[in-house]
Parts: sequence; C-alpha cells; structure tokens
Amino acid sequence: DAPGLAVVQTGQAGQLTSLFALGAGSSSAMVLLDGIPLTEPGGSLDWTHLSVPGLDRIEIVRGPSSALFGAEASSGVVQLFTHSADAEGAMHGSAAYERGSFSSDHWTGSLSGGLAKKFDYALTTDQYRSTGEFINDAFRMTSGTASVGYAFSDATRVRAVVRSFDAYTGDPGQTYYGLYNRDAHSADRDIDAGLKLDDSRGNR
Repeated sequence: DAPGLAVVQTGQAGQLTSLFALGAGSSSAMVLLDGIPLTEPGGSLDWTHLSVPGLDRIEIVRGPSSALFGAEASSGVVQLFTHSADAEGAMHGSAAYERGSFSSDHWTGSLSGGLAKKFDYALTTDQYRSTGEFINDAFRMTSGTASVGYAFSDATRVRAVVRSFDAYTGDPGQTYYGLYNRDAHSADRDIDAGLKLDDSRGNR
C-alpha cells in the first residue's frame, strides 16, 4: 500500500519474494528489525520468511538514505519494530486460527504483560502450512518473537529482542529418472537477536 514500493513473489508460497523501492533493484533497499540489519551486505532479502505477527509497526523511508544506513539503502529503508508490552499492564493472551484450501492452516498465539512495574514481556508464535496444489508442493513456516524489557530506573532501561523462523518448502516438478522426486525441498532457519540499552542523563 505504500507508494513507490512493489512486492513481487516468484512462484507459489515459500518461493523468493522481493521488495523493489522506487524502481530500483531488490538489493538497494535496507531492512532493519529493531535496528538489526536483516539485509545481507550487498545483497537482497527474501521476504517470504517475514511474518506480521509479533510486529508493532513498520516504518518506511523512501529515497536515498545511504548517508545514514550505508550503500545498501540507496533506494529506501524499511524498519520493522517488535511489539513490546507495558510494564504496568496486566497479563494478556490471544489466539487465532484460519483455515483455507489445499489444507492450509494458520494459527497465531501471543502472551504479554508486566511485573512489578519494572519487567515487561511480549511473546508471539505463529505457523502457516499448506500442502499446495501440486505434488511435493508443501510449505510450512513457523516463527517466534520475544521482546523482554527491564527498567532499572526511570532513566535506565534495557531490552532484549529475539526473532526466529523455521521453514520447509517443497520443490514441485523436479523429476528423478522420469518420476517425481518427492524428497526435493529446501529448508531455512534463522535467528535474529538484539540487546538495547537506553540511559538518559539530564534533559538533554
């Protein structure tokens, strides 16, 4: 929905998904998760394994931003921010389930809250899976997000964020001696982690 951005998926679910900003190549936009670069240096990012659950908001800066973020941000910057809970909030949980064609299932669960007005946590997990329309066309992607914060004082806070995914993608159409190769697939697993310390000294 953002002007100047285009998301293109090659093939069925689980195949390469790329972002193009302002008509530039897929390797010219930098993607950050809570300040952690997800884009490989000099390369692009496969958006297939980025899921919305666990995210609080997405901010987009269109145009050259290489002065602040490096050469990988020549056409824009996309920043993903993980959801964080209120340290004074009560425990809150939610769950959702969706069902579609080709045995497609999508479930999401989350738990967040605070403790003693100093400790807060936000945990999210979700899974999408589908058998697909063709032989060996299955796709499964499981992800989890954890954001934990602690306030030592009103001026000093620390936050740890961990986001991971595990994906399985079948490769339909591959043959082995004239027969379908039902074992052809690709598997991906990745973990991103960050630790942030905010310390304020005076009004400035």
